[in-house]
Amino acid sequence: MNQNPYIKDWLRSIESMNEEELIKVIEDDSRNEEFTKLARERLAFLRSDNAPKEVWEEKAESTERQIRKKEQSNEIKKEVDNSAENTLSFFAVVTLVVGIIAGIVLLVLASDSSKSEVPLLVFYSVVVIISALVTWATLKVFVNISKTLKEINYRLSRK
Repeated sequence: MNQNPYIKDWLRSIESMNEEELIKVIEDDSRNEEFTKLARERLAFLRSDNAPKEVWEEKAESTERQIRKKEQSNEIKKEVDNSAENTLSFFAVVTLVVGIIAGIVLLVLASDSSKSEVPLLVFYSVVVIISALVTWATLKVFVNISKTLKEINYRLSRK
């Protein structure tokens, strides 16, 4: 094939053709066998996903993927019952708020107490705030795990 003197001209002409023209060349079969082979390879390349795309085509595909993903996400949210997770998430936030308020109240009490009780009350307030944060974080992790497992189960049941 490399010995053919027309190979460079053929490549240029084949690269300038669109799909319809390539199909006509292949169906016509009046050309050289090497030229037809090159046309078939070019057509296969154009039909594959490796073909160069215009910028607007890439943006349209990514937008379409995003829309499909959002629709699927909304469908899953409608179909999957997350009431238990929402309740647990509410209790997590309540625990956090009550723990921070209790820690602040203990700090205020420490400012009015005697010198011997101040370190103990400050320690208790820090422990209450930290335990509220840890409880809140743990509950949020459980909620997220549960929601994710329900979504996975829903997707698997649809297949």
